[in-house]
Amino acid sequence: PAVVNDAALVLAIVSLVLSVGATVVSLLLRPSFPDLSKRGAPKQRQDTVDPIIRNDRFAPRYGFDSQQDIATIGSIIPIVYAKRELIVGENSQSPNVEYGGVRINMPMLWNQILSLGSSQMLRAVFLLGEGNVSSVNPTNFAIGNNTLQNYLFESDSATQAGSRCTIYFNGDGGRIAGTDRVAGRSNANDDGSSSSSDVFQVYWNNANQTDFCSSFKPNTQTTFGVYAPIGNDLMFKLNPKLRPGVRSKITKYYDDGDIRVRCLADTQQLNLRDKYRAPFSTLSGLINESISADSEDRSVNVGDTLTYKIFNESHKDVIFDNHVDNESDNDDSTAKDVASSVASMQKSWDDSLAIGEIYKVGSALAVCVSRTSERFVSDADIQGSATGEPITATFEVIRGGQIREHKSNYLKNVTSVETGSLIDQPNRAVATNGAHLFKYASAHISTSRACQAVEIGLRSTLGARINGLCNFQEAKKYSTMDADFCRAYNRTDPRDILNIFHESGSISTPFERYSFFRIKWRDYGSLNWNYLNNTYGTRSESQQSVFNYIRLEFTSNKQREFMFEPVTGYEVRNSLDGGTSLYVLDYKNTVNTFSENGCTVSFKGESVSRSIDSFGINEAYGVAGQDELYRYKEQVEDGGVSANLSVAATLPANTATVENLEFNITANDEGTVNLPLIENNTSFYGKLGNRLG
Repeated sequence: PAVVNDAALVLAIVSLVLSVGATVVSLLLRPSFPDLSKRGAPKQRQDTVDPIIRNDRFAPRYGFDSQQDIATIGSIIPIVYAKRELIVGENSQSPNVEYGGVRINMPMLWNQILSLGSSQMLRAVFLLGEGNVSSVNPTNFAIGNNTLQNYLFESDSATQAGSRCTIYFNGDGGRIAGTDRVAGRSNANDDGSSSSSDVFQVYWNNANQTDFCSSFKPNTQTTFGVYAPIGNDLMFKLNPKLRPGVRSKITKYYDDGDIRVRCLADTQQLNLRDKYRAPFSTLSGLINESISADSEDRSVNVGDTLTYKIFNESHKDVIFDNHVDNESDNDDSTAKDVASSVASMQKSWDDSLAIGEIYKVGSALAVCVSRTSERFVSDADIQGSATGEPITATFEVIRGGQIREHKSNYLKNVTSVETGSLIDQPNRAVATNGAHLFKYASAHISTSRACQAVEIGLRSTLGARINGLCNFQEAKKYSTMDADFCRAYNRTDPRDILNIFHESGSISTPFERYSFFRIKWRDYGSLNWNYLNNTYGTRSESQQSVFNYIRLEFTSNKQREFMFEPVTGYEVRNSLDGGTSLYVLDYKNTVNTFSENGCTVSFKGESVSRSIDSFGINEAYGVAGQDELYRYKEQVEDGGVSANLSVAATLPANTATVENLEFNITANDEGTVNLPLIENNTSFYGKLGNRLG
């Protein structure tokens, strides 16, 4: 423990040093402002949002990796012969000593493992020996080499209230009662006790039963889920740093100290905004040149062939230069960093494509039957005009479902983002709205003997962490940032001007994740599977093991098989998982009981809706104006842009006036309203009519 503590201390110090260094660097990179004490300089104020870092620490959760097996018929029963004698000491230098006794490896007769969320509880009944046993030493019980003395406190009252174990002893046979407690937590405080009159009962069929119960840990095919995601037209977007897209320029000082301010576009920032706004392609996906649109959903059946391709093209030559400043030689923004990031993702997808593996493709299942033998090489990794190595993989459908396919040119389109517009951009897939590919693993277990109820304990490790994401929730809109940082003035006292520099912060925090699955069962030897009606899942944000259970009760005593099939977020979002409702197993909730397709299902949990309220990540939402197509327009006069409107009108023949010629000025605009100028006829004039609002 001392080593661990020292290491943690060192890491904390290193982190502190790095944080200070990062703060210094960020301060050096901030734009410089005029000295506020000098005459003729507007007042400046910085509004930068401090980073939010949630360093949540979650305690490890523990379960049983292995356990003793239930004794079988024909097992040896211990016969205990022992004499334990107390020898009284003569004085304080020679205290009382107990001699004799024997330690026994006891066969297990009955056991049950309960899932308690953050841990598991073992309830077990052991056979001490044939015949009566007068007494036991309760502090010498051991699991392996660890005595249960470690679970007891120095104070008996503390042990009875909070010990992690309870030991009962019945020396002359019969069912164990609460009065048989000899060590550990008291029977009244024992969460594993069914009742004070009969401790070891098993709960099923809505009541405690005096039935036999045994538990075991399956050894094969016990891990299930979808993993190793492979993008299918997955969108790539940069993590933005939001700042003003305008720069303030003082163009003239007057004799009385007044200044003239022009608000010029910061073209480098505006080009960066276009880059942040761009929905980049990851240049990979299922291809089908026979579809009519760029992308189409399609239902596939067993035996159909699918083609997946990773293209070698890249974004390395993409340039954002829609905003040009004649006074600047380097205001464009390239996408070389995007090209490198996308290439790295493509390489990981290439590594995940293996012949013979089973994949979830949309809501279908398919096996990879062939792939390009070479490794993937992106154009981003090659200098000059040489090209890389694309990858093509072929899949055969083994279970039907819905997929999404694309045309090759659509997936390879890298230049359309250069416009900086969202209107004409493809709506590429993000997260669960895309039919991506995943490696697939299902779990299969069977009971070792005939039984009427099966309680299955599930250990899930879920949760993820956001690191350094733009703090969208507290960031200002682009239009607000620009307006607060600079406003044009023809002639004003600099002390009346306040420029506010807004800059977005970042957030680092864990967030909750869900994992859903379908359960099906069948009698041993049957060919027909029976699906439970609903889809079940687990959730957590701790990234530590969480233990839950689901119990299936039947009307007959038989051996049965059970299978757990994972479903993707895409299937849940689009109601393609096949379940009637969604239920999340959660040990903190009350017990739910349903009759489902031939059995009764019981679990602790709750129903969740298929909505953004249930599954949305709040940290990813912000002000809508951050991503919409907003363009900054330079202001060179007081309110000049806000009233720079042009309204066309035509005078009918023999008409001298135009009625109700309207134009609108928003509530945030200010400045002089210029009356219309009528071309080619100086006898006409403009007259300002009614002003509304």
